[in-house]
Amino acid sequence: MTPQYRPRGSIHDAFRTVAPVATVHGWAMIPSRADRVPMKAWKAYVRTGVGPNLDQIESWAREFSDMSRHVEATAMLLGEPSGNTFAIDCDTDSVEGREVIRSAMADHLPTTPFTRMSGHNTRFASIFRFAHPDDLITKDFTLAHEAADCFSILGNGRLLMAYGEHAASGKPYTWEDARYEPFTTSTWSVPVVTVEQVDAFLAAVHEKIGIRDFDRKMGRNQEPVRFEMRDDIRVPHISTAGYVLDSRGRVTDGRERFMFRIATLIVRANPHAASTEDGRAGLREMTYRVFCEKAVTHAPSISGRQVARFSTDESIRYQIADKVGRISEALGSAAVPVIRNAGAYSKASGGQTRTADVHLMPSPAARKPRVTDSYAAPFPILSLGTWLAPDGVPTHRTPGVSITVPPITHEDYSRRGGQRERLIEAREIPGDVRPTSARVTAETKNAIETLLLDAFGYREEDGPAPVSCLRGLPATGKTTRIVETLAGLRSDVGAPLRAVMLAPQHRNLNEIAEDARRAGLVVRQIRGRSSVCKNPVVERLEAKGVSPGRVCKAVVASAAGQRTEQCPHFVECPAFSQYEDLETCDLILAPHALLSMPVDKRLIEAAQIVIVDESFHSVVLDSATMPLETLIRQRGIPPVSAAERARGHFGEIHRANRDDAVAIAYRRLKAGDDIAPAFADHPHGEELLVGAIATVARGDSRAARVNPKSTIKSLDHILSADDAYGREEARFWRIVDERRRMIVAARDVPSIVVPSHEARIRLSGDTVHLSWRNDLNFRSVPWILLDGSADLHINEKILGTPIKTIHVTAPLRQHLTLVRHNGMSGTALRKAVDEMERTGRSPLLEEAAGLVTRIAQQHLGEILVVVRGVAEDALRGMMQWPDRIRFGHHGALKGLNAYESSEAIVIIGNLLPSPDALDDLAAALSYDDADPEPALVGRDGTIQWVRSEHFWPMRDGSDAQAEGPGTKGVWHTRMLAQLRDEDLIQNAARGRQVHRQEPMALYLVGDHVPAGTVVDLVVTPKTVLEATPSPKARAVQKPKLRVVA
Repeated sequence: MTPQYRPRGSIHDAFRTVAPVATVHGWAMIPSRADRVPMKAWKAYVRTGVGPNLDQIESWAREFSDMSRHVEATAMLLGEPSGNTFAIDCDTDSVEGREVIRSAMADHLPTTPFTRMSGHNTRFASIFRFAHPDDLITKDFTLAHEAADCFSILGNGRLLMAYGEHAASGKPYTWEDARYEPFTTSTWSVPVVTVEQVDAFLAAVHEKIGIRDFDRKMGRNQEPVRFEMRDDIRVPHISTAGYVLDSRGRVTDGRERFMFRIATLIVRANPHAASTEDGRAGLREMTYRVFCEKAVTHAPSISGRQVARFSTDESIRYQIADKVGRISEALGSAAVPVIRNAGAYSKASGGQTRTADVHLMPSPAARKPRVTDSYAAPFPILSLGTWLAPDGVPTHRTPGVSITVPPITHEDYSRRGGQRERLIEAREIPGDVRPTSARVTAETKNAIETLLLDAFGYREEDGPAPVSCLRGLPATGKTTRIVETLAGLRSDVGAPLRAVMLAPQHRNLNEIAEDARRAGLVVRQIRGRSSVCKNPVVERLEAKGVSPGRVCKAVVASAAGQRTEQCPHFVECPAFSQYEDLETCDLILAPHALLSMPVDKRLIEAAQIVIVDESFHSVVLDSATMPLETLIRQRGIPPVSAAERARGHFGEIHRANRDDAVAIAYRRLKAGDDIAPAFADHPHGEELLVGAIATVARGDSRAARVNPKSTIKSLDHILSADDAYGREEARFWRIVDERRRMIVAARDVPSIVVPSHEARIRLSGDTVHLSWRNDLNFRSVPWILLDGSADLHINEKILGTPIKTIHVTAPLRQHLTLVRHNGMSGTALRKAVDEMERTGRSPLLEEAAGLVTRIAQQHLGEILVVVRGVAEDALRGMMQWPDRIRFGHHGALKGLNAYESSEAIVIIGNLLPSPDALDDLAAALSYDDADPEPALVGRDGTIQWVRSEHFWPMRDGSDAQAEGPGTKGVWHTRMLAQLRDEDLIQNAARGRQVHRQEPMALYLVGDHVPAGTVVDLVVTPKTVLEATPSPKARAVQKPKLRVVA
């Protein structure tokens, strides 16, 4: 018999001992008294769906450390806060009632080892889990044979005593199996059940013993839907209740959700049509017709710019095609159910019930992310902080707590009918790389040819310039195929191609240029002004972040009047001559920065198509900060031209208008009010903002004081002057003015959607944060994105147009070891570098160097070490590293092919943006939405991180789980994943794992793994540093891996 677990020491120490570990495992733990009265407010966790975090639990443990206020019991908050878990709580003293409930559970529910016993012999609570929070139910039942006999289904908002003493009997709560309880195992290990299984269990209990006032529907919020036949397609009659409607009863707010609802029902009700391309075309057309009948579409525009995603047929049909395609694919894989005649389907799971005569549809809230079957753990898994101890026994540890879990037996694995074996097989690395490599190469080549032919075939009369994308893993040969295909097209066409290709940095462009010249293409590489300009002043200005434009040519004032001055090198300057004769080039290479910064119009005119390699959001989404007191700083009188004075625009008037504008903006900003409406309502709002912009942009601008005659000596005087955040304040006023214009325009055109608030200007403490999107160049020609790891939705949001996408997928041939470490953040490494410079030692850097040394002992070939840029030089200087160990830093390895011979890659830390940076990016993305996302950082500086669970598929078929920072906002979440996952994927892909026969060894030193990445082993830094001897490597033939003797 498996021993039951009871916490060591006094029963009153249970919360302090157990709750931190259980929290790490995903359970929501609440301190309680013995009479089951919680000792802390807990209902807020039910509303948010997120339980108390580890910091809160440890704070409570310290608060109740005094024995006069001790915690008598530890409760579990069930439902969504504990991973959608619920309990069947058998609260009956009769043997008959207990046996009926146990028998019904055995017949209709999967076996669960998570069973908590109370002080009574007959009472127990078994824990199960729903895959989706909308399926959670809470209901009490009374057995018909005995009024005192009852049982409950405890879901959202219900507490279950997990540890402590039973109030009536005085006996401790125990668990049937010590391996399956919150202290030892995560919520992810709890078996998943469906609504239909629970219904069948209840029906069985009712049939055998009777349940008083039994309602078979369980009171679920189900919504009936009627269908009619239109053009041989079953079409739902959809209610518009719950949506904002216009005077004609059409949906105006929530159209994206409404469109998804229509598409979901039509596809599910027509499974045969969804299985063929012709049938899906009919479903797309019917969805389009129904949506246009029920929702506001084809809204008017401002100055030719569409203001909504539902303005044109092209945009609407694109969104519908995407939704119908995805739902059809999910329908084909049985991820969503078919709606059949005379069937009834529960709200979230879609399963057929026993009693309804109408069709049931998911409510909008039911469309939350669901756990897929491939990640449903078929057996207990090891979660946060797991590694293999030297004796091979899985071990769990958190600070101050250690417990060893017995090895999992074959019986544990086989309970789910061989699912583990299927998962292992799906996650194995194929023995031969050649089939996959050949397929990826062929698919990539075909995709590149298709995209280039479509782009070169575009004509202005075809409509707006299209954007297409090839999505595939990095380092699979996309840029190589681009060069090869362009060379073939050049031979066929016999004329310059004039393709502009932009990459993250000049190192990427140098590699591409060499390949292109070898292929016979005429190449021109555009470089930054400071790298080619002959005037030393330019380099100095750009290093200080000051625009050097006026150094080349400027209008200056003199006693004789205004005159134009130009640099003596202006005529022959390579910074300008590189733009000559671009029309004769086949391939023009430039860095990403030229996508948004002002460029020579000759480059814009020469471009026939644009190819963008890797993600480019960093040059579009911009941000800045300034102290709040910047607004009340006195500015100088701005210079004005003679033409402006002739129109009555004087510097004194501009400054006076700026002072009035400051009085309005400062007051509203301090009060937390939207600024732009005040200027939209002001009779002279436009003049005030024009004056504010002119005063700030000209009065204290250092760039305005530079001219072609500036020398290094005069430059020192100019740069020493304080511009008092002049550029930042100018941007502040421009953002206010842009929103003011939109508000005024909406009063004339009611259909224009004005965002509910200004997300781009926010006050945190005494700091003003500004966010904006830079305008993009080249938008009149077709674009091709070579984007292996960027978020497609972010790109569509930035570009404002649908993106035609071709996917090329492939498995990564790598063995990944996760070295769990939560102290390798950028801030921690920066402090470590400061400590090293100050004292000559840093324990954190010494630990990092030790990890690299020990890992290098496992591999005889080249090793690439990737670390945060702030610590790269310090880590290099820690010791005399062998030549085979090469260093790079996060964010700098995109698209580089110089590391493909690496045998192992060690990635230390990851790019986790600060909350403020995440807010800036999300604001720049969502500011023109009807409801821009709220900030993660509050006005008082508090950070609203939420707990986010991450799951790692393990090579052995299990799944590991961990908790990390997350957000509620859609764009916040996408940007967080974009920055963190993309960088890790880019770094890992430098070994070109898709095309190499011998799998590469990848070590991640940190606490995050990109979604879907298969992990082979999870270890701790201590295990690596202490348990790894200097090895002697020997070669083996199969499976062609180097092993350590």
